[in-house]
Amino acid sequence: MGWIWVKWNVYQPRMVEMNSELETLNIKFKELDQMKNNLPQVREAFEATSQNFDTLKTRLTDNQSYVAMLEEIRSIAEKHNVEILSLSPSLSDSYPSIHTFLNHGNKHVERYPVQGRMQGEFFNICMMLDEITELPVDINIGKVKMESEMTEGKIVGCDVLFLTYMLVEGKGNSS
Repeated sequence: MGWIWVKWNVYQPRMVEMNSELETLNIKFKELDQMKNNLPQVREAFEATSQNFDTLKTRLTDNQSYVAMLEEIRSIAEKHNVEILSLSPSLSDSYPSIHTFLNHGNKHVERYPVQGRMQGEFFNICMMLDEITELPVDINIGKVKMESEMTEGKIVGCDVLFLTYMLVEGKGNSS
């Protein structure tokens, strides 16, 4: 009778506590097992992200290639018989309000608008703009405004806003 009392009053509470700890450990082992099973997918996602970042580096200009990109716009216009009256790049980043979301370590993306004024035939301007959007570097067309004077014949005046992007290392203008 003494043995039953000792087992019930002394060992039983300790066994309940040990079973609770055993359940907690089993749950942790299951979580670790799931993490181990997900490791190949996590590696695959990391490799895809790294590859996307490498692609991003080639699609965005850097300080040295920015001028070359502007010259490329001029040469495409010349190829399509479009006269560029002005091409005015803005030297200030137009993304400062979202810098906190774009900062990853010491690299971030900045957007620089380039205001252009040109004239030429309507279809030539359209073909030029299409070719510019097909360049290997990302240049988006933000706004296009075309107008024509009745006396000028086929010549159309065009105001266009190009949006260019630059991958910058360093802190930048985080406002």
